[in-house]
Amino acid sequence: MSNQPNSTLKGILIFAGTYVATLVGTAVVSLIVMLVLSPQSCADYGDALLVLWGVVGVLHLVSTAVLGVFAWRVAQSVLGRLGMVGAYALLMLITYLFFAFTVLVGFNC
Repeated sequence: MSNQPNSTLKGILIFAGTYVATLVGTAVVSLIVMLVLSPQSCADYGDALLVLWGVVGVLHLVSTAVLGVFAWRVAQSVLGRLGMVGAYALLMLITYLFFAFTVLVGFNC
């Protein structure tokens, strides 16, 4: 019996690790943008939200690309790779939309 985890377990760990790292990165980026821009009025919040959404959107796209590279190394079949990247991209889209609308509602003024 080898000490190497099988490819399914590796895929799940990469999937979960990348997702958690992206969520932590999103929180850090949100804090940095709000501290650096420090909006004072409703007009300033619009600019801050635009920057925040753009940076977080790029972070989510990069995260999906990173998972695609790791999926290429872990999954044996093309269908497995596409399924892994497709499911992750859908999860990132849902997370991004949830984040964007939560921030929009939170800063409604």
